[in-house]
Amino acid sequence: MFRFLLFIALLLATACSDGVKRVEERFPGGQLRSVAYVRNGTFHGPRFMYWPSGQAHLEMHYVNGRQDSLEVFYYPDGKRKTVFHFRDGQPQGPYQYFRPDGSLDFEGNLDGPKMERGPVRHYYPNGQLKRMQTFRNGKATGPVAAYLPNGRLKYRGYQRDGHAQGWSTLFDPQSTDSVHMRFENGRVVEERP
Repeated sequence: MFRFLLFIALLLATACSDGVKRVEERFPGGQLRSVAYVRNGTFHGPRFMYWPSGQAHLEMHYVNGRQDSLEVFYYPDGKRKTVFHFRDGQPQGPYQYFRPDGSLDFEGNLDGPKMERGPVRHYYPNGQLKRMQTFRNGKATGPVAAYLPNGRLKYRGYQRDGHAQGWSTLFDPQSTDSVHMRFENGRVVEERP
């Protein structure tokens, strides 16, 4: 976070000499609502939005009118809500969603709008892994697993293009029993204990 703020400070120091103008917007009561930097009619540089309380609401950065770098939304109390990375106006790389209490809800990676790639992990409020599935080109493709709050495995399987495929196992939380199901295109075609 310190490096990001240092980057913003250096950017602001050079912005004024590059034809970049600071634009402010205020709430009806006079409190600062947003600060943005504009060059040739487009956003260029950091943009900040605030809650009426003065707490940060949103931080983002633009290069020639396109989002670039980190985007962070905050809850009214100042805790992070979401963190996204942008490159050339598109979400690229890791993202995170947080609960109002500050705990991580889920995280993953993007290759553009709604184009998830790699593992996406959901967590219980205590930080325990709740669900993990793998994406390719925005569709669930690869291993998937779900866990109980105590960390015990609840479900294990595989997906292809968003549908269950192949053998999956559903574990009984009260015993060592399990049910094995074979899927084809999301439909159960065989089941056995």
